[in-house]
Amino acid sequence: MTASFQTPRTAPTVLPLHKAPLSTVFVDREGDTWIPNGTDDRGELRLVCPEPASESDQGDGESFPWTLRLVEGLFGPLTEQTAVSA
Repeated sequence: MTASFQTPRTAPTVLPLHKAPLSTVFVDREGDTWIPNGTDDRGELRLVCPEPASESDQGDGESFPWTLRLVEGLFGPLTEQTAVSA
């Protein structure tokens, strides 16, 4: 039997943001939550913000095709959070 301090530790898997699992949501610097919504034709993660805090950012109809790179550049830094389903 091996004691826990003798067991080799494995490093956690770190994924680049564009390859984050779809169970990950992103929070921007204003506190808005961005949810993955598939990928674009180049394979880049697309995001939607279903409930923006600012009324001027809310609208009807189809959302702008936000990519992770675009959201990070305009509203970052982004913080990753694991989505929890109730």
